[in-house]
Amino acid sequence: MAIAIALFCTSIFGNIFSLIIEKEYFIPEQSSIFTFNETIGNEGSSDVWRYGEDYSNYYFNLSTFDNDVLFFPKKNINSCPGFNPKDVTTWCKVKDTNTKF
Repeated sequence: MAIAIALFCTSIFGNIFSLIIEKEYFIPEQSSIFTFNETIGNEGSSDVWRYGEDYSNYYFNLSTFDNDVLFFPKKNINSCPGFNPKDVTTWCKVKDTNTKF
């Protein structure tokens, strides 16, 4: 239980901090400030995330002005041979934020 609380607190405080200090930082619409976790940051001068995840999806930041992202549902990992959450080129049938459900 203590580990779950620590992980929860880490995500929310890190997200709040990043939202305050970095004007381009954002949380994907499909995620939440409570659950989103940056896994790989941008290698440039910005603190914007490149890859991230939450309990349901993996995310790739397309770095557009509209904050478009690709997302891959974690429930589909077993049907995607060679899937690597830190390499968007291995994501089978990714969805973008413009996908209508």
